[in-house]
Amino acid sequence: MLEKSFETENKLEPERKTQLAKKLGLQPRQVAVWFQNRRARWKTKQLERDYDLLKSSYDSLLSNYDSILKENHKLKSEVVSINQKLEAKEETSNIKAAAFAPDHADDDKCDPLVPAGYEMRDAVPISYAAGLQYSCSVKVEDRLSSGSGGSAVVDEAEGPQPVDSGDSYNFLNEDN
Repeated sequence: MLEKSFETENKLEPERKTQLAKKLGLQPRQVAVWFQNRRARWKTKQLERDYDLLKSSYDSLLSNYDSILKENHKLKSEVVSINQKLEAKEETSNIKAAAFAPDHADDDKCDPLVPAGYEMRDAVPISYAAGLQYSCSVKVEDRLSSGSGGSAVVDEAEGPQPVDSGDSYNFLNEDN
């Protein structure tokens, strides 16, 4: 009878306590103590159930964490492997580009990027990683950068002294 009463309500009100005590032939204090003990056992059981639930949740998360760590390690090793392959491929392409790069010994005679009849004084070759060759020619005569529209002539004896006015350099590439 006490168990059924506890299942209905685990808190004991004074009126209910006296009714149960009369039905069972016990003192009201004995009924109150029984309910206190039963609530303590119920809390312990509830804590055990909560602990079991949290433990299984923790174990599941730990398992997921371990699998994620393994996957992360695997992906990092794949990245390292791919980077090594990329570096090897770049080295191979750089070696091939160097093997097929034009010999600059005859640049004064003929440069396929410079139109015929164009004077190549002060030409400076510029190389890019892809193996493309470009030339840059600096004019000996240049406009003043002051915006006056006049021109300044550089003394040939002192050597070329370029003045950067933004449009004083001819860049020759595949397009022009």
